[in-house]
Amino acid sequence: MLGIKGRRFEREIILLVVKWCLICPLSYRNIEEMMQDRGLRICHSSINRWVVKFSGEINARVRREKGPSIGRWKLDEADIRIGGQWMYLYRAVDNHGDAIDFFLSENRLKRAAETFVEKAVK
Repeated sequence: MLGIKGRRFEREIILLVVKWCLICPLSYRNIEEMMQDRGLRICHSSINRWVVKFSGEINARVRREKGPSIGRWKLDEADIRIGGQWMYLYRAVDNHGDAIDFFLSENRLKRAAETFVEKAVK
């Protein structure tokens, strides 16, 4: 169980928002607007804090529960801002659009991408 107990929003909402941030190339403000359309007022800074706090644990759980990917997949790279600092998000996405794995790096280095691809292939 993630350490979400005692938060203002329900666990499912937090997990959905973090999932959108990690899978879709959306800004925190875009997700804030999407949630306002659904009747929830969530500040983009709260979304940022949730991503920073829960993305590592979610990634570890998904890797344990999800079996190896079968079929084709592609590598996606995006620049995102986390905690006021620009980071590079590498994502492996299968042919169904599901995220297989993701990797955050402070630098856009060839070696970082190669390390991620090696890890995603395993």
